[in-house]
Amino acid sequence: MQFKMSYSGDSRFASLLENPSFSIVLELPVADENATIKELLKFAAESQSIFATALLDGSDAAPDKSQLDFAEEAISVTAKPVISYISGRGRNEDDVRSILNKLRTLGLRDFVAVTGDWQKGTSSYMDSIDIMRAIVDTGEDNCVGGVVNPFKYLHEDQFFQYCKLIAKTNAGAHFIVAQAGWDMKKYQELIWFLRSREILVPVMARICVIDTVDEGLLSKGLHPGVFVPLHIAAAAQRSGADAARFTSEQAYTAAFLAAGCRLMGYNGIQISGIHTPGELEAFQNKLDEILEKYQSFEAWATAWNDTYKDMAFVPVMSNLGGKLPFYLYGSLMEPEIQSFDARAAKSSEETIPSPSLADRMRYYFLARQDTPEWIRKSAKWMARCKYTDEQLEGLMGLEPELCPKGLLKMPCGNSSPGGICECGENPCVFQRIARLALKNGLVSKLEGDRQQ
Repeated sequence: MQFKMSYSGDSRFASLLENPSFSIVLELPVADENATIKELLKFAAESQSIFATALLDGSDAAPDKSQLDFAEEAISVTAKPVISYISGRGRNEDDVRSILNKLRTLGLRDFVAVTGDWQKGTSSYMDSIDIMRAIVDTGEDNCVGGVVNPFKYLHEDQFFQYCKLIAKTNAGAHFIVAQAGWDMKKYQELIWFLRSREILVPVMARICVIDTVDEGLLSKGLHPGVFVPLHIAAAAQRSGADAARFTSEQAYTAAFLAAGCRLMGYNGIQISGIHTPGELEAFQNKLDEILEKYQSFEAWATAWNDTYKDMAFVPVMSNLGGKLPFYLYGSLMEPEIQSFDARAAKSSEETIPSPSLADRMRYYFLARQDTPEWIRKSAKWMARCKYTDEQLEGLMGLEPELCPKGLLKMPCGNSSPGGICECGENPCVFQRIARLALKNGLVSKLEGDRQQ
C-alpha cells in the first residue's frame, strides 16, 4: 500500500522512502543528557529497523547545545540519515538559509519545515511554506518535508489543514509527516483524503510514547497541537509509584497505533518519547508482535475497536456548542473498509458556517479584487488601515495582528482540537478566513499554485 516516488538528487532518506518496507524514524530527545542520547544513538545505529533519526529544532529544549551539534553527533554515531526540522520562530529568510547552509556542510539533505511554537515576546514567524521554498532553493538535492495536523475537530480547522497540505505539496514537499495523535479515525481520514485527491506523496505518522515525566498533560497537552486523550492524561497523574507500568502500557498503545498506520498505507512512523535503548527495543518488539498477530487491516481494526472501545480518543470540547466532532468521512475504522472508495467513504455533508456580516463587509471593501480600486483605497483610509493590499488579500481583509504569530497565508497546526489559538482563549482567526474563502469560491487559491 505504500507510495513509491522518484526524486532527483542524492538524499538517502528519499531513497529509503522509495523502498516498500516500513520506515521507522527515531526522534531524538534533545532535552535529555548527552550521554543518554549517545547510548540511544548507538543502539539506533545497530538496529536494522531504524532507518533515520529526526532532530527537532531544539533551541528551547537544549539551549546549551545547538542543532548543528546534535546533527553532527547523530551522523557520526549512526551513519544514517538525519532529518532536521527547521523552525520559523524568530527567524527571517536569511536566518533560515544560513542554518540550512550550515547543516548542508555536515551532509544533511533531509529537512522538515515548521512554523514553530508560539513564544511570548516573539513577533517574527516565518511560515512553513516559505521555509519549504527556501529549502528547495538552497539545494536541488534537498529532500523537503511538511507537517499536517489531522487531529482537528472543527470543520473550519480541518479544512485549512488540508488546504495547507495541498499547498505544501504544490510548494515541492517530497514527504509529509502527520502530527501526533491517538484517534485512529483521523489517521485513516488523512490517508483517504490523500487518495481522494490523488496526492502521491509518501506520508509518515508521528507516534508519541508518553511517560510520567511529561507534565501538564491534562491542561496543556503533550506539545502545542498534540491533544492527549483524557483517560491517558488522567492515568499519568494517577500512576504514582507504578510509573514503569504506565510507560509500558503507553509503549504498547504506541506500537498498536504504529501497526495500524502501516496497515492503512503509511510509509513509516516517526517515534517520539523514547529515551533509552531499552525503551526503543521494547517498542520494536511490541510492534513486531502486533504485526505478526494482525497481518491484515481488517484483523487489526477489529482488535483495536475491541481493545479501546471503552476509551475516548475524541477530545471534550465545550466550545463546539453541542456539535459532534468533525470527521471528513463517515465510514472510518470499519474493519471491512481499508482503502478509500468514494462510495464507501461516505463523505461528510456538514457545511462550514457562513461568515459574519462584518467579515463579509471587510472582505468586500478591503480585499476583494473586483472591488473598484478607489473604493478599496477609500475604505483603507477610513479604517486607518496600514496594511498592504497583499497582506489584506491573503487574510480576506481581516487584520493581520489577529494571528499572534503574524501569519498571513495559512494557520499553523498548534490550535487546540476545538480551534482555540495556542497562545490564548480566542478561536483561531483562520476559521473566519475559511468561511470567507468558501463563500467567495477561493479554495483553489488557498491551496497554492502547483510548481512546474
